[in-house]
Amino acid sequence: MTDQPTQSDDRTTAEADSPAKSPADFFHDAQGHVEELGEYAGVYLSAKMAEMRRAVRRMILFAILGIIAVLVVIALVITACVMACAGVAHLLAHLLGDRLWAGELLTGVGIVALGGLAIGIMARACRKAWRQRTVDYYESRKQEQLRRFGRNIDDAGGE
Repeated sequence: MTDQPTQSDDRTTAEADSPAKSPADFFHDAQGHVEELGEYAGVYLSAKMAEMRRAVRRMILFAILGIIAVLVVIALVITACVMACAGVAHLLAHLLGDRLWAGELLTGVGIVALGGLAIGIMARACRKAWRQRTVDYYESRKQEQLRRFGRNIDDAGGE
């Protein structure tokens, strides 16, 4: 026999040196691991929430910047329109013998007239499109009746 212990002897010796754990000890160890896991999960969820808050703040920032950009463009367009109208008014005033009031008056009346004309043209186009859409709808219904029943409302009206 040799004096050196085998692997199974080492395990037996280690088990013999340590006191046997009770089920309560195993439960206590498991509870500690569950608490640790809960802490890690809390950190993970907290990081995800912070990431979501950052994304929302970024979206709000871009929305605000977009609104500011739209307002700047609107201001530029309005400024350009006012300058163009002032230029036309001064041109007309010069043509009318340096009567600024007459140039401004004619420019204002012209702008109102052009606006009314544009609104009238758009309203007429909308009415025409709406009417055509209605006609197309009822024509498609008549085609569907013809497909399903072999006749449509125009044919059935003569009976």
